Amino acid sequence: MRLISCHIENFGVLSSEDIDFSKDLNLTIKENGWGKSTLASFLRAMFYGLNGEGKKDELVCERKRFAPWQGGAFGGSVAFEVEGKEYVLSRFFGAKAAEDVFELRNKETNLLSKDYSENIGEELFSINAESFMKTVYISQNDSGNTQVTDDINAKLGNITDSIDLNKFANAQESLKDALNAYSATRKTGEIYKLKERQSLLKSKIQASNGVEDSLREIEERMSVTKKGIDDAKEELNYLSKQKGKVSQYEKSLNLKATYDNLTEEIKQKEALINERRAFFKGEVPSKNVCDSWEDACDKIKEADAVIFDTTMSDVEASIYSNLLQMFKDDVPSEDRIEELLNESRQILSIKTQASKYSLSEDEEERLEDYNALFETPENAENEIGKCFENVSLNNKYANECVSLESKLSEGRKSGNSNAVSAILFILAIVIVGFSFAYRALSLPVYFLYAGIGVALVLLIIGFIALLSKKTQSKDPSFLKAQDRLYELNERIDANNEYVSNFLDKFDIPFDDERVSFDLQNLSRNIYEYKSLFDKKKQLSALGEGEDYSLKENKIKEFLAKYSIYASGDDLPEKLADLKGKAHHYLSLKAKNDSNVRAKANKDRLKSDLKEQLANYQIDPGIDMANTVDDCLNVVTEYESVLALLNDAKERLDAFTEANDLSKINDALNDESRMTFDEIHEKENRLNETLETLRDNLTTDNRTYDDYEQKFEARQEDTEELNALSEDIKNKLSKLNMVSIAQEYLTKAKEALTEKYMEPLLKGFIKYYSFLTKEDAGSFHIDANMVLTKEEKGMQRSTGYLSFGYRDLIGFCMRLAVADAMYEGEKPMLILDDPFVNLDDEKAKEAKRLLKEVSKYYQVIYLTCSESRL
Repeated sequence: MRLISCHIENFGVLSSEDIDFSKDLNLTIKENGWGKSTLASFLRAMFYGLNGEGKKDELVCERKRFAPWQGGAFGGSVAFEVEGKEYVLSRFFGAKAAEDVFELRNKETNLLSKDYSENIGEELFSINAESFMKTVYISQNDSGNTQVTDDINAKLGNITDSIDLNKFANAQESLKDALNAYSATRKTGEIYKLKERQSLLKSKIQASNGVEDSLREIEERMSVTKKGIDDAKEELNYLSKQKGKVSQYEKSLNLKATYDNLTEEIKQKEALINERRAFFKGEVPSKNVCDSWEDACDKIKEADAVIFDTTMSDVEASIYSNLLQMFKDDVPSEDRIEELLNESRQILSIKTQASKYSLSEDEEERLEDYNALFETPENAENEIGKCFENVSLNNKYANECVSLESKLSEGRKSGNSNAVSAILFILAIVIVGFSFAYRALSLPVYFLYAGIGVALVLLIIGFIALLSKKTQSKDPSFLKAQDRLYELNERIDANNEYVSNFLDKFDIPFDDERVSFDLQNLSRNIYEYKSLFDKKKQLSALGEGEDYSLKENKIKEFLAKYSIYASGDDLPEKLADLKGKAHHYLSLKAKNDSNVRAKANKDRLKSDLKEQLANYQIDPGIDMANTVDDCLNVVTEYESVLALLNDAKERLDAFTEANDLSKINDALNDESRMTFDEIHEKENRLNETLETLRDNLTTDNRTYDDYEQKFEARQEDTEELNALSEDIKNKLSKLNMVSIAQEYLTKAKEALTEKYMEPLLKGFIKYYSFLTKEDAGSFHIDANMVLTKEEKGMQRSTGYLSFGYRDLIGFCMRLAVADAMYEGEKPMLILDDPFVNLDDEKAKEAKRLLKEVSKYYQVIYLTCSESRL
């Protein structure tokens, strides 16, 4: 499998990048910050998607880390080849995984391919993303990490279904969780918790002895308290009855006070009624009558306001007098004046237009001359238009004639080919004769052959020229050109004749060079003709209407009725003035009429009001409005007090019917009752005693409940303790079984992984020796693929070595794992500057190793320094 190219639309700092890959070693040297690690992450993301989904840390969540700051599409495409078949893989990432887009196309057909799904990385490499990062993807400062995943184990063991080892990991984890869950020594273990609970229950049961004796003692104390509560309640009932007698006394006092208040209120209201009644000498008017008097006063005030508003000033009175004289017979309607005003404006407009369209004597003569030549402007425009068209066509025909003449001239020249052919035939005979003559002089034979060859060529050319002449004379296109030339000359003559006849009307001779200029000048005459013809037509149209002089006289007669005299041109102005005066007259007349009506209405209202006041023996006084206000105030108070008096009398009658005055007096005279203070004092003492007894009873009840719960809890704890002991026994048995299962499962995995320990170690030794030129016999590998180095008689962890040495060992181990995993078609190796911790000598050997490895793998090597190339 190999990469062909990639396009990065947007991914982290990279944008619009296109990269092509060779089949072996691909070196990329870029400065820090260019995006080399981003490119490596992009290639991995194309096959496995983004890592760190759901993480809040932006450095861990790649969807946040590599999202482009400038916005836009987030992702790209990779072209790759596997098993001789080429594909284009495209992935674009959204704000969340549900918005991601995946597409795979066959590069040859550009059709969508279903050979691989979105899990294309696992399907291609048979390992998950984590295992990919630990094998063929070696990032900076991570080459020393040789931890092996279950997917790698499955691939190394040639187990086609990696789910088996995944199940082993799940089972191993489940057994570990079960051991921790059942543990008797871990605080989170179930057996540990159960034993703690068992100890606690034993302590609680021991502490609950003597609960039964305490319950009996509390029951006896509660019985005595209940007896005291009953005695206090009985005495409180007696005091309640005494309170009833006191309440009756208090009620009687209130009723007697109510009776006295009502009788006093009636006396007061009768005195006020008599005082208000004395205001009137005769009958007391009702409030409705007084309201009608007040309405009459308001109307009188309104009439005064109308009189004030409608009284004319001296100027208005003078104008009204003059207008009254003008319109003594009748007042013209506004519609009639407006109608005449429109007619006058129309007459004035017609006069203006008539002067505009009038023709002078000279113009009349020119128009008659034009009419004699053409009858109408349309005929003139058509004729000159036809002339312009003929001149234009003649120019076109002339150009075509020149072309045809040229063509025919060339044909005629080709007719001289007979003479040329004769010359060529004679020349050929002469050359052949000279050739034989020179041959007789014993010259080389090739002179003879050369002469004969030249003669043959000349003969062929002559025959061709002779044939072309015969063909030319019979060529249809030549004959057609002659016919077309004749036809065009006839059309040109006909067109020139039409134009010449038109120019004759104006005594202008026909001239090929001046014809366009002459026609252009004549077109201005045609325009003048059309203008004069239209003015004459407009003037005729104005004369075909009504007799407007008659209408003008009628308008003047109308104005004369109102002593207004006008000439023909100022009719609209005079009519507008008449309209304004008529409107002003009607306005002043309406004002005067309103004034007269208001004065008459005021006099009538005052007379009616005086008459109504006299009926009630009321003097109107100087200001009737004040008199009416006084009457209304007194009547209002009178009727209000009268209503209050009647209400008080009704309430007194209702009181005497509802209450027995003799019983009220008896209750007030009873001296055997207790006072409220005496009752309250005894009730307070009894309530305090009762509250104390109830508090004691409540406390004893709670104490009794507590001891009762303790007794029940002791029973429950005893039952729980028995069940707990049995549960601990069962869980200890399960813990033992889980431990045995874990032991056997571990042995099974070690047996499975043992078979590829030796190939891995051999691969590691091969690369280590190649890289360091040292013997790798001191290195060992266990069944868990942990690499150790023998030093001082003991195998020691590689973690004790320097960073550079660990990176070197890890890199060799990664290559060994890749060799063991992929025996057939090899994947690409993505190296993100893994030699950063190597010294110069080791880096030099690493470069040599890369060139060797690139013979079997496609290597994508990213670095920022040429020293590590």
